[in-house]
Amino acid sequence: MAPIYTLLLIMTFSYLVVKAGAVALMMTGLSFDSAMFQAQSAFMGVGFTTRESETVVNHPARRRIISWLMLTGYLSLGSVIASLVANFGRADDAGDWAVRIAWLGVGAISIFLLTRLPGVRNGVVWLFTRLIASRKRVRLQDYEELLRVDEGFAVAHMTIEPENWMADKSLRQMRLTDEGVIVLNIVRGSGNVFATPGPDTALRAGDKLLLYGHEDCLARLAERNARGGELEHLAVARAARARREAEEATDRAAHEGEPEPAAGGGD
Repeated sequence: MAPIYTLLLIMTFSYLVVKAGAVALMMTGLSFDSAMFQAQSAFMGVGFTTRESETVVNHPARRRIISWLMLTGYLSLGSVIASLVANFGRADDAGDWAVRIAWLGVGAISIFLLTRLPGVRNGVVWLFTRLIASRKRVRLQDYEELLRVDEGFAVAHMTIEPENWMADKSLRQMRLTDEGVIVLNIVRGSGNVFATPGPDTALRAGDKLLLYGHEDCLARLAERNARGGELEHLAVARAARARREAEEATDRAAHEGEPEPAAGGGD
């Protein structure tokens, strides 16, 4: 009967993985229903072709979560197949098969009913929310998409953590515009608002920023620690400068290709 217990453990583990993925997606701004659907689709490897999936694949943090769910789903599927082979391959006769199927059915139904209990569902969501929020490397609510302005660019909120590279620096010191990032608004932890922050405005831990910039830049900025932060800033600034130069070259080429305006005629 050990393979049956193993299979039930895999089923429980799969439920927890999907729920953890859904919570992580929710912390990037998706609704609960949308996050659950995308997490289930990625874990099962099916149904991931809806228009709504574009909001996932175009978002760096969500792409990482979906990739993790897909990998875990493939591993779980292999484990399930191995457990089924080990379980039913040892059955001696039809009666033994019936007993094993019955035990498996009872266990699966029990897990399903248990996970449908509001207390269990709410408790699991609360637990994963606390665990994910407590880990800086996977804390995704700091980088919440609010508005997709153009392909690859967004307006987003980000909360400054004490260990973040931006803590206790002024906007002039950080030179975020070199990275193509603009600070639109700052809300202090005390509630004080800087509607139009100036270059000498300093950032503090707990400040909530409203930023505009490239999604990849915003995601890396949210995870940038004080250690090594300046080197990463320089690398991102170089990439942003190259992107601007390419955009300017494209604009010049388009302008040079425009026909000259016709000269005004007259008698």
